[in-house]
Amino acid sequence: MQTFFETILIKNTEPLHLEYHQKRVDYTSNSLGFKPPILRDIIKKPNAKDLKCKVSYADRFYKVELMPLQIREMSSLCLVVDDEIEYRYKSSQRDRLNRLYEKRGSCSDVLIIKNSLITDTTVANVAFFDGKRWLTPSSVLLKGTTRARLIESGFLQESKIELKMLHNFQKIAVMNALIGFVELKKGIIFKK
Repeated sequence: MQTFFETILIKNTEPLHLEYHQKRVDYTSNSLGFKPPILRDIIKKPNAKDLKCKVSYADRFYKVELMPLQIREMSSLCLVVDDEIEYRYKSSQRDRLNRLYEKRGSCSDVLIIKNSLITDTTVANVAFFDGKRWLTPSSVLLKGTTRARLIESGFLQESKIELKMLHNFQKIAVMNALIGFVELKKGIIFKK
């Protein structure tokens, strides 16, 4: 059975940004024809302050796991190309993403290029600063909850970002529910 999941940051015993996670759960469930779990009903308030909460779900199934918060350090990305990859729903079927991640070399993660367009890393959306504003690719593989929140707030703007445009940007950042929005120290590593 294919399962889907949400990774939610619990800070000071409170699950953060549940409304954005619920929107994605609703989108996935409605697109695939099953009733979505209601996150606020199934996530019980934990005793520990800061945790990672993983909610796995499928048709008539859900499981909530609380685990210590361990943040993967992100400082650099290596470019990889995959013109066939699809990852529309946050799913446990990550084989292709895992294979791309193995190509990172000494980098923290990979930046996936699909049909000459910038998409995501294997665990985060990206944003680029052009000197005036932060732009996030409109060609993402997965619409992240932090990305959605920052677009809604006006901090980020969606834009078509082609590989050949990377030299136009001054900074790059990654974002997801656990790390928030983080500028990379080393940026993008171009391998020959």
